[in-house]
Amino acid sequence: MARQWLGVYLGRVSKTRAQDNWVKLQVPQVQGIAGTNWAAPMGFSSGSAPAAGSIVLVLFVGGDINTPVYALTSQALR
Repeated sequence: MARQWLGVYLGRVSKTRAQDNWVKLQVPQVQGIAGTNWAAPMGFSSGSAPAAGSIVLVLFVGGDINTPVYALTSQALR
């Protein structure tokens, strides 16, 4: 069985897809500098996708590293 990534992580937006607010992320605690699959915003999003370089909260649906989702935050990576 593959490792499960349960919990909330800080990530940095590396690419945005404006038409649906999906983003690609870097989550150092999980993948180092490797990028994630496209991540969907959690809940409903009426605004625009966060800009590249923005810090977001990241979760993996069911702990599966291949299904990231994100939420906006005011946190900073350390």
